[in-house]
Amino acid sequence: MASISSARKTIIFLAVYVAIVLPLCFLGYGSDNDTYGVLEAGKSTWRDGHLATSRNPGYWLYEGIVYAIAHLGGYVATNIASMCAGAFILWRFLSLCRKLRIPNEYILGFCVLFVPTFLIAASSTIDYLWSLAFLVATAELLLDDRLALASLTGAIAVGFRASNSIIVAGTYAGLLIYGIYVRWGGRRIAAILGSGFAAAALGALFFLPSWIVAHGTLGFLTPGIGPAAMWTFKMHAGRFIYKTIYLFGPIATIIMLFLLVRNRLHLKFPKNSDVRRRGFAIALGAFLANIALFAKFPVEVSYLLPGMFFFMLLAGLTFLNDSRTSALLVLGGILTFNLFSISFAKPNVPLHATNATLTVAPQAGILIEDIRIRLKAKSCETVPCWAQKVQQQPAL
Repeated sequence: MASISSARKTIIFLAVYVAIVLPLCFLGYGSDNDTYGVLEAGKSTWRDGHLATSRNPGYWLYEGIVYAIAHLGGYVATNIASMCAGAFILWRFLSLCRKLRIPNEYILGFCVLFVPTFLIAASSTIDYLWSLAFLVATAELLLDDRLALASLTGAIAVGFRASNSIIVAGTYAGLLIYGIYVRWGGRRIAAILGSGFAAAALGALFFLPSWIVAHGTLGFLTPGIGPAAMWTFKMHAGRFIYKTIYLFGPIATIIMLFLLVRNRLHLKFPKNSDVRRRGFAIALGAFLANIALFAKFPVEVSYLLPGMFFFMLLAGLTFLNDSRTSALLVLGGILTFNLFSISFAKPNVPLHATNATLTVAPQAGILIEDIRIRLKAKSCETVPCWAQKVQQQPAL
């Protein structure tokens, strides 16, 4: 009876998710200019036969899938496909909570759902949740010791976003460090290493077109992050700190920091279960890898979505482990961020700042601002159309 009740609750949870996200799927392809580059590149490669990708290092897998889906059903179909990826992620989040015996899984699930960048990605034609779905699958397969399938899903995650290679490596590293700590046998350690190398090798195959377009060089690995003036130490550190705070929003971030400090002497790390300890190690490896990657390239808050997913698992295993009230407070802070926000810095050039001044200014929430921009670009299918009608994408 308990499993039936749990399944029914999960269905209700996902139905609420669909009710929230589905209306947003009818607002055009999305607010991000990369979305329109993806559409153009897909047409060039798969319709016209001219190899082209939207940006380095190459998004061939996602561009091909989006081209096929958009050809059949336009932005409604591609956005609903993203919504399905989001549903899978939330479903597996709840499943992982149960495997790791994390309480209040539905409150924590709503925390994931209402993170603005998750909501936006779940209703837009952008690859963040597509790639995250395969990262989550890889982590869970490693937890279940299904190494062959983990190699495959890890490779596909890398195929969607090359930067996922760092996060996939983090999940493997977390499991390996745990295995060495508890003294697994050499054969088991070798099997995990072999699975990781297989994921890397298979994932690399997705970038053969990039290598061809770059005339047999690795020039495609050069990221497009703007001029050096944007990346002084001050601006680099400022972007990292500011954008990290704006993943959950200032209010939710302050609440979580307070809870972490308050409970620092009573953190309940999983000690009595091999599965819980392995899950903790895998999630921590993925989270730290994403943070390290973002510290190097703090460009868009959405780059932190994998870290957000694994952080919520870690929070559920530690400082949000036994307090329903604490989890609800965090959820309230995240919900507020969709509707209302406060800016603490004003860039001298939006999106290309070389300097910024401290300020305190109320502004519309992240989701509200995204909807405003999407409505302007609703009829667009190309980058020039987006540039003409939108002119500026969301600041985060």
